[in-house]
Amino acid sequence: MKKILFLFIILPTVTNMSYASFPVTEDLKSEIIEEAIVDTETPRRQDTYVYAILSFLLALFGFFMIFITFAAAYGQDAKSGFYLVITIAAMIAAVVLGLTNIFRKEKGYFLSLLGSLLGLLGFIMIIGSK
Repeated sequence: MKKILFLFIILPTVTNMSYASFPVTEDLKSEIIEEAIVDTETPRRQDTYVYAILSFLLALFGFFMIFITFAAAYGQDAKSGFYLVITIAAMIAAVVLGLTNIFRKEKGYFLSLLGSLLGLLGFIMIIGSK
């Protein structure tokens, strides 16, 4: 008998406590929102400086490696060929990343142009020194 009485007291209490704890007004009007048709064919622009910064940094790294390569070559170091390959790869990567950013018309146009030109200049210096 005590258990049934306990259930009759607890059940209404629990149901009354399960209402919203924030004010709810009944004047709210429900709106039907139609789904918008999304055009998925438009290209998404990244609008970042990633290619421009990488192009410029690789061009600077390439020029640093030019000096290392020349120093290794004059010192008859056996690693000068390895340094030359890294230098050429950095210069080509700088040109490619810079041109990619220029043709994609993203942010950092000047920085990518500078990186491409420095990479091209460094590549011409390497080819001209052979």
